Amino acid sequence: MQSESRLFERFFFTEPLRIEKLVAGGDGLARPGGKVVFVPMVLPGELVEASVAAEGKGYRSARVERILEPSPHRREAPCPLYGVCGGCNLQHAEYAHQLEVKRRILCETLARVGGQGLRPERLQELVEAAGGSELGYRSRVRLHPAAGGGLGFRKRASHEVVEVAHCPIAVDGVNELLADPAGCAGLQAPLQRPVRVFAVPKSRCHGAGLQRDDPKFDPKFEGLANESPARCIAAVEERGDARQPDRRRGDPGQPDAPAPTDTGGLGEQKVVVQVPIAGKAFAVSPHAFFQNNIEMLERVIQEEIIGLSGERAVDLYAGVAVFAAFLADGFRRVAAIESDPAAAATAKRNLAGTGARFVRSTVEHWVTRNRFKGDDLVLLDPPRNGLGKTVTRALLRDLPRSVVYVSCDPATLARDLKALCGAGYVLDRVKLYDFYPQTAEIETVVRLSWSAG
Repeated sequence: MQSESRLFERFFFTEPLRIEKLVAGGDGLARPGGKVVFVPMVLPGELVEASVAAEGKGYRSARVERILEPSPHRREAPCPLYGVCGGCNLQHAEYAHQLEVKRRILCETLARVGGQGLRPERLQELVEAAGGSELGYRSRVRLHPAAGGGLGFRKRASHEVVEVAHCPIAVDGVNELLADPAGCAGLQAPLQRPVRVFAVPKSRCHGAGLQRDDPKFDPKFEGLANESPARCIAAVEERGDARQPDRRRGDPGQPDAPAPTDTGGLGEQKVVVQVPIAGKAFAVSPHAFFQNNIEMLERVIQEEIIGLSGERAVDLYAGVAVFAAFLADGFRRVAAIESDPAAAATAKRNLAGTGARFVRSTVEHWVTRNRFKGDDLVLLDPPRNGLGKTVTRALLRDLPRSVVYVSCDPATLARDLKALCGAGYVLDRVKLYDFYPQTAEIETVVRLSWSAG
């Protein structure tokens, strides 16, 4: 029979844990006695009393029982459901500190995985972090029916749903829907399936929801919404067992295979939202992947895309073709490659009149049948699992002059940069754009140029 002290050691750490740093995913790292312990909801430098939550191979996960020495950067979370709802994991940190923590994680990941081409001292000088509105930014959400008849999010580390009446990080349209699902979006109660919601911030809603005879109505939206004009918010209940892939979580289609023909229910739900970005209007289906932080997306376009020019550009993983539309202002020939059927439904219309062409194909299939030889720019915005060997080999086969890489995962970005920089590409710019304040998600834009020497 185990002694009482041994049982205590099994469930409670015998000494307080000192948090060294935060790691990818947002958990704190402690090393009591040299053993690795991951602790959520903490900050670097804090001393905490914790209990064992789970054990893995070579590490433990802990649960904070008490903060003994709080960080000067700790604050009261702006959401009363923080810690219960699973949507956020950095609300306990001041926003400026969130940016610095993410910047450190990005630098450490690139240096650890990226090899000799990504030296720590070089990265410390090179990597910048850009923040924006820390609340009221999230336009795109997936809501679940709650037991009380409303809508909500999954609980932290659970499949249970917590009903949410107001989400501080969401835009006004999402919160209006949470308060009144039937009145705001015409959803029929009782809801049985999750709901995909896309809402444009009210400050950007000018010109959307207009009748066809209004001179401000953009004709590219004609016929996209079941004979109704585009709107500022769309809420679509998921149908049956059809899985709508989220490219950012790694569902880009099978390598070297033609694009799928499944429409994911789009034939029955032709609903679009009109999104104004940097002077252009885009049609977006709630079924398709689209960045949820429109303010930060516009900043990326203004700082990283507008002003680029040349003869030919290729936009891989193009989504609804936002980047391609802006590239068409500076390049004579632009090709946008995307396989997702929900994105393809509006991408062609978004490129109408720009001179850019849309190609419905998986990126892997396209690069095996086309060349980058002589291309001035290749823009990459891959899913979470990065480029993969097929696309990396194609880039190193043809060596386009410039590459802009938009990444949502520092580890796969570091792996891909190791291959590209190891073959002769030079890292010109690395900037973290904070698309997901209050969470540990890290979005990065990297510029590379080919060095023949």
